[in-house]
Amino acid sequence: CTPPACPCSMRARITSSKSSSSQITYKDQAANSVEVTIDSKISSSVDVRDFGALGDSINDDTVAFVAAMSAATAGRYSVYVPSPSQGASSFYKITNEISIPDNVSVFGTGYGSYVKQVTLKKNLFRCGNNTSVRNLRLEMPANVSVGEDLVNQNAVYANGKTNVEVSGNVI
Repeated sequence: CTPPACPCSMRARITSSKSSSSQITYKDQAANSVEVTIDSKISSSVDVRDFGALGDSINDDTVAFVAAMSAATAGRYSVYVPSPSQGASSFYKITNEISIPDNVSVFGTGYGSYVKQVTLKKNLFRCGNNTSVRNLRLEMPANVSVGEDLVNQNAVYANGKTNVEVSGNVI
């Protein structure tokens, strides 16, 4: 496959004759991106797109989100959910509950970071202790009655957990 048409091509360019990750810089190809060292890039957050999330409203992004959470757990990183590149109405399609491990934060860019649970009876995020969910647009299926029982699901579920921050979200 050949960039830029190749879907597996990198979103950033890394070039250097230096040998240490503290000397090599990274700059995302997005407008207004800031150049940082590789060390600082990998020590702060993981991006759901690096694990295969497309945010095209069609393909299931659940596995990519779960993989990003697992990677974040190993280094106590944050998980970044950027705005999907397909446009303002595009979303990350989730079909199962995503567990946010202890000491992991999930954050986005605001209204554009659109995550949608499409399966009834499933929470979107289930928080661990010392977690946060910030600056995301979260959508759930409408609550429906099944017989006489109301089917409830939560965008962010944190029952019994401590030190959970939910802020700046549109639900």
